[in-house]
Amino acid sequence: MRLRLLALALLATASSCDYMDPKNGAPAPPPNNAGAGPAPASGATFKQVYSQILAPKCLSCHSGSTNPNLSSWAAFAQDTRYVLPGNPSQSDIYVQTSSGTMPKNGTPLAQSELTLLYNWIEAGALNN
Repeated sequence: MRLRLLALALLATASSCDYMDPKNGAPAPPPNNAGAGPAPASGATFKQVYSQILAPKCLSCHSGSTNPNLSSWAAFAQDTRYVLPGNPSQSDIYVQTSSGTMPKNGTPLAQSELTLLYNWIEAGALNN
């Protein structure tokens, strides 16, 4: 009987574990249409992410000596504190933008921008 109760308690505990631990304590969900199938033929590139998201929405605060410095791919993309290639829900840049925490005092990213960012990270966060 004791063994059975212990097994039930362990099962209940294990099923509630989530193992994801991004900055806000919960895994960031993918955007509505990201991760649902193969990436579009054109894919998501850093050039698109930079020109559509980073330059217009992030660089006023995140450039130069400010961490993360988002002014170039080399400045941040290889640092897994900010971008974990292949894993957007553990990448701080995606977690912070999808939760609406960033951009601070700015307009939250549109669904299409979140999808682009998610797809780029999921595809390996390449400098392309």
